[in-house]
Amino acid sequence: MEGSDGMAFFARRDRMAQQDRREFRVTDEEIAELQKHRDDPDEWEDEPIEMVVNKPVGNLVSFNLPSSELDRAIAAADELGISLSEFIRGALAQRLDKSTAMTTV
Repeated sequence: MEGSDGMAFFARRDRMAQQDRREFRVTDEEIAELQKHRDDPDEWEDEPIEMVVNKPVGNLVSFNLPSSELDRAIAAADELGISLSEFIRGALAQRLDKSTAMTTV
């Protein structure tokens, strides 16, 4: 990958992924404790609770992008203080809005 901005993006992404894994890490002792009590009726509530399960809010899209364009997009997103995903979604929305406006005129 060309450019230091692109490398900075991947380094930042890797740090965030490591942080996410650390936040949800369960020790072997905790796993053993959960396994030990999994069939214990005193560990479970008698009353059911209502849960709302959110559906995925979008689709994952993969596409090729020249390194120079990725570097520019990362720099622009950083300048705006938003994520690369937010930047790309915003740019796409603007382009789609312009296309819609041009075809309805």
